[in-house]
Amino acid sequence: MNLLESVERWTDIIWTPEYSVGVPVIDQEHQELFRRINDFGRAAMGQGNKEAVGWLLNNLGGYVIAHFATEEGYMVRHGYPDQAEHMAEHNRMIAEFTKFRREFDIAGPRLSVISGKQAQVAGWLERHICHADRDLGEFILRVTMSS
Repeated sequence: MNLLESVERWTDIIWTPEYSVGVPVIDQEHQELFRRINDFGRAAMGQGNKEAVGWLLNNLGGYVIAHFATEEGYMVRHGYPDQAEHMAEHNRMIAEFTKFRREFDIAGPRLSVISGKQAQVAGWLERHICHADRDLGEFILRVTMSS
């Protein structure tokens, strides 16, 4: 699977049904997450003004935290056995995002800051969704089908 369609310009990260985890709320949030990542990436790679691109970055960061809270709520509610490991992945991503935010605050929407993040974000999303989130989705489906 390859999330990237094309680095001189942003290449959209594409959500396809093969990334479905089987839990509609989580799938919808993943689709929205991809949209917000792409909105930020396009604006940043287009060398938009720092305030507008910064707003998109804050918007993305807030959404990531809300999405992780949704997943973690499912984990707690259903007694997910791999909760600690999954939440640790979320915490690592939030730490990476915070580090990136600091770099952005210093350098602004520069190609050198943004271009290296595209492959990193796509790779993390692919690994996380196709493994950790899919495992979570399968667990939730098993638990809810048996009750």
